[in-house]
Amino acid sequence: MIRNIKNHINLMISTSEKYEMLSDEILHYNIYVNKSEKIIRNTSLQVELYKPGNVNNYAYLVIEYTPNNSNNLGIQVKVNSQLSLNKKNNDFQLNDVFWGILNGNDRFGDAILATAITKAIELNYPSGILSFKSGAYREDTGTSCALMEKMTLFMLELLDKNIDLLSDDEIVEIWRKEYRKTLIYKA
Repeated sequence: MIRNIKNHINLMISTSEKYEMLSDEILHYNIYVNKSEKIIRNTSLQVELYKPGNVNNYAYLVIEYTPNNSNNLGIQVKVNSQLSLNKKNNDFQLNDVFWGILNGNDRFGDAILATAITKAIELNYPSGILSFKSGAYREDTGTSCALMEKMTLFMLELLDKNIDLLSDDEIVEIWRKEYRKTLIYKA
């Protein structure tokens, strides 16, 4: 787990799953992949981001990658139409965090799926299932599609590079690189 890493950005990273939500729907997309020598191990990863004082300052996602021997990479995003408010049930003790990946007006689910498809192709992900199992966001100015997209890019890079082998400085550099990217998903 990493806390309070550079530039007042708090990233909490864990490879043990904390929450899995029930969902109304699963957004799903299959990508045909060629057999490759690339290996990504079976991994569950959760990242919670909080940038104190900024708008669009909070995001939380849980993803799991499970390799298989098919010729497909299945990408799944569990989404909800109604979310539950959990006061101070997050690592940063924030009051207005809603658990779930919304796919209503803000369309976080669509943004996550579109970004994951593009990034998985770019990184040449091997066959398997990539599942966004849970998420959370803050009401009003706390979260945006752009921030969820950047979290998705960041997490797929961490899985691709094997987070267990990365130093804190390398993780920060990956975050900076992905944070500067422009939007992939357009509502």
